[in-house]
Amino acid sequence: ADFFASLEGNKTLETLDLRDCMIQDEGALSLAECLKVNTGIQYVDLLRNGIQSDGARALANMLKENTTLRYLYIEENPGLMTEGCVALAKGVYHNSTLMALSLRACACSRSAVKDITSVLRFNS
Repeated sequence: ADFFASLEGNKTLETLDLRDCMIQDEGALSLAECLKVNTGIQYVDLLRNGIQSDGARALANMLKENTTLRYLYIEENPGLMTEGCVALAKGVYHNSTLMALSLRACACSRSAVKDITSVLRFNS
């Protein structure tokens, strides 16, 4: 949590690669709080981190406030399931800067993926 808090005011870091760090939901919650106020990070990779629906909801809420994130990769977190994917779709709906959201191997239903895809088409 201290690591993410230290990034809140950082305006120079643009890429945050946390692949295989197993931050799980607790880390996703801390990261989401950081990204609500961080104005530099544009790319986040959360591949294989054990994130489940609670972490996805936190990231979705972050997307409603963040104005700089352009790429969010949450691949191979099968605990997200449809509930987490639907939450992310709602977050993406309120975000106009995100250009790519990857949820490969996250056990999302087709309807959740369709919702996310339709929302992302309108982001500039």
